Amino acid sequence: MKLLHFSDIHIGMENYSKLDPETGLSSRLLDFFKTFDFIVDTAIKENVDAVLFAGDAYKTRDPNPTQQRGFGERVKRITKAGIPFILVVGNHDTPNAEGKANTLDIYSALEIDNVWISRIPELLNIETKSGNLQIVTLPWLHKNDYKTVAERLRLLLEKVRQSQPAILLSHIEIAGASYGSEKGMAIGSDVTVPLPLLQDKRLNYVALGHIHKHQVLSKNPLVVYAGSPERIDFGEEKEEKGICLVAIDATTTFQFIPTGARTFLTITVD
Repeated sequence: MKLLHFSDIHIGMENYSKLDPETGLSSRLLDFFKTFDFIVDTAIKENVDAVLFAGDAYKTRDPNPTQQRGFGERVKRITKAGIPFILVVGNHDTPNAEGKANTLDIYSALEIDNVWISRIPELLNIETKSGNLQIVTLPWLHKNDYKTVAERLRLLLEKVRQSQPAILLSHIEIAGASYGSEKGMAIGSDVTVPLPLLQDKRLNYVALGHIHKHQVLSKNPLVVYAGSPERIDFGEEKEEKGICLVAIDATTTFQFIPTGARTFLTITVD
């Protein structure tokens, strides 16, 4: 089974931008759309069984219509290719009031085929062309909800069938992870979760979002932050940006694929 894992696309980041004369849009907005296009193209070219998005679709909780249209156009390309697209809600997707919709709820409301939006911890069974994929989800939670996260994960993992591939898809901060620029654009209060909570042998792969720096926290099972696929600011100048192509067979492996994100360069002049 082959999966594509990415996170933290943050459509709407427009710092250091100029106006594109052909479209009238921010040049930086076009950077992020171009990177998302690369991700979609890779998913289709590699004929993946599913695309996993680990949260933070937009910069803000209230994206404008142009940003939402651009995100939706790329969601449509994935789903029309017959590829299941599973998204968990991140802190930048989460509203600041309980009654408000999150930025991804529109896809649930429209009941779009091949799109799953997870806003609560749950176990999803996704039928793919290579068989059933079990996905335990852990989206961004409100601070008080983390008090019961260990028990909720335990109950979900008890339902996992060992005969079928199983992954965890989460937008979360793991204790000991190396931070990127996400600290400077934080929305909500960060609560760290201990790594051993996710190192369950019933899982083939743990796909993480929230931390912008790509890193592997564990190898058995693989616990991986994909990192942001496009540079957010100069704090990420030296970080390689990309996505993860995951292969689940007798063992699980992944390949980090650079996205060709815009280069940020500091020039020192004497």
